[in-house]
Amino acid sequence: MPPKSTTTPTSFRLPLLYTTFFLTIEPLSTLLGAYFAYFQPHHYLTLTTPSTPQSTLVPLPPSTAIVLQQLANLYLLLSITEATLLRTTNDLAVWRVFLFGLLVADVGHVWSVREAVGWEGYWNVAGWNAMDWGNLGFVYVAAALRVAFLLGVGLPAKAGGKAKAKK
Repeated sequence: MPPKSTTTPTSFRLPLLYTTFFLTIEPLSTLLGAYFAYFQPHHYLTLTTPSTPQSTLVPLPPSTAIVLQQLANLYLLLSITEATLLRTTNDLAVWRVFLFGLLVADVGHVWSVREAVGWEGYWNVAGWNAMDWGNLGFVYVAAALRVAFLLGVGLPAKAGGKAKAKK
């Protein structure tokens, strides 16, 4: 039997913005990405790399189809994990570790589209298509919310690593 902790965690409510985004908006948007990667692969690829002529995408090479199906599977995993894991715990440390991992993934996600959008494409909001809004705009918002959360913005001052969060 593990030893009992001598500290009593502080309970508090997470701000509505965090719970709404991390428990609903982001999992649903990730599920949408899974849908398009799996069921609309040509459309997904065309939006990801608009400079690639669509005729070169039909039929998809088996390697591309496999990678898109694996991507869809990972998006599905992420959607389910975020929507369920964070709902099952009120341990702020778990939230921080999970959101830090997603922040690292956000950086990798934004970096991965550099060849498709070019350096200027990262900020050319007027030139973004639907995929760019997902790959860049949405990820910028998600990363900003993760950074804010990790810095404790909107969290009670006593919300140290041992605090518990009520959803």
